[in-house]
Amino acid sequence: MLLALFTSALVRLRRNVSLTIRTYAGTETLLGTMVVEKTPIATGHRVVLHAPSFDWTHCQHASFELIVPENANVDLKVQALLGKVDFRVDHNALRHVLVHTKAAHIDVSHSTIGGTVRVESELAYVRVRNVTAAQDVIVDVRTGYLDSRYVDAKGTVHTSLRYGKASLQHLNAVSVRHESELAHVSLWNVDATANLTVRVDYGALNVAAAEDFHGRFAARSPYGFLTYRHADQVQGVKVTRETLAVIEGNVAHVGTSGVATVPRNMDLDALYGSIDLFFPNPGTKWERDHRRH
Repeated sequence: MLLALFTSALVRLRRNVSLTIRTYAGTETLLGTMVVEKTPIATGHRVVLHAPSFDWTHCQHASFELIVPENANVDLKVQALLGKVDFRVDHNALRHVLVHTKAAHIDVSHSTIGGTVRVESELAYVRVRNVTAAQDVIVDVRTGYLDSRYVDAKGTVHTSLRYGKASLQHLNAVSVRHESELAHVSLWNVDATANLTVRVDYGALNVAAAEDFHGRFAARSPYGFLTYRHADQVQGVKVTRETLAVIEGNVAHVGTSGVATVPRNMDLDALYGSIDLFFPNPGTKWERDHRRH
C-alpha cells in the first residue's frame, strides 16, 4: 500500500477570503513538482497549480477549498482538466460563477448566487439543485448526465447536452431553453413565464407541463413519434391542430384566484426523436408530494 505525502498552503486573496490548496504525491520529489503560482490581475487574483497529469502509481492530485464570507459578491472562474467541483454558496457570497472543465463531476447545490452561474464541460456529470440565481443559469455539456432540480433564475435557464441524458424538474425562470443532439430528455414542472423551448434531434423528449401552464403549446416530430395526453381532471386544454407530425393547441388555465395566469409559450421539437407531452393533474398525491415547498 502506497501512502501519499501532502502539503497545505493558505492563500489570502482579500479580506476574509481565503483559498487553501492541498497537494498530494507518493514521494517528496513528486510533491516538489507541484507548484502554486499566484498572479494579480485587473479584476483580482489568478491562482494556478502547475503539476503533471494525475498518476495512479504516485497518487499525484490536489484540492482547492475557497472560503468566502456572505454578501462578498466575488466573481469566480474555475478551470480544470480532470476534477470534482462542489459549490455551496449562500447569501450572495459569489456573484458570477464560471466553471470550465474537460472531464468532471460538478455539483452546485443549496446556493444563492448574486449573478449568473455558467458550467461548461466536454464530459461531465452535472448536478444543479436548490439554486437561486439573480440572473441566469447556463449549463453546456458535450457528453454526460445533467440533473437540474429546484432552480429559480430571474433571467434565463439555458441548458445544452449534446449526448447523454438530461433531467430537468421544478425550474422557474423568465425563459427556459434546452438543446440536445442525441439524448433522452425529461422535463417535469418546468415553469417559464415567457417561453419554454426544447429541441432534441435524436432520442426521446418527455415533458410534463407546469401545473399552472396557460398559453400556447406546439409539439413537432416530423420523422419520429408524437404522443399527447392530459389527466381527466385537467380542464381548458384545446387542441387546434393534430397530425402525425404536429400537435398544436392552447390551455386556458384559471388559478385559485379566478384570474388566468400570464400566457406562456411552449415549443417542443424532435427531428428524428419522439415526443411525449403530458398535462398532469396538480391535485394528485404524487404532484402534492413532489411540489416545491
